[in-house]
Amino acid sequence: MKNGICTKCGLEAVFLRESSRSGVGIATSTFGQAMTEFYVCANCGYVEIYARIADLPAIAQNLPRVQRKS
Repeated sequence: MKNGICTKCGLEAVFLRESSRSGVGIATSTFGQAMTEFYVCANCGYVEIYARIADLPAIAQNLPRVQRKS
């Protein structure tokens, strides 16, 4: 999706919406929030959500790691 092509339907109909500090984000602490990017296909409605690259260190430092299940 980040390349502009929908991974679901294959069309070049992808649009980007970045969250603002008051929008949908990922809480990393009491006052901290990682911003998100929404990639939306205007053809089929498929959506992918990513945390912004700049916020990944805060996520890794403050959120619990998912443990591998055997």
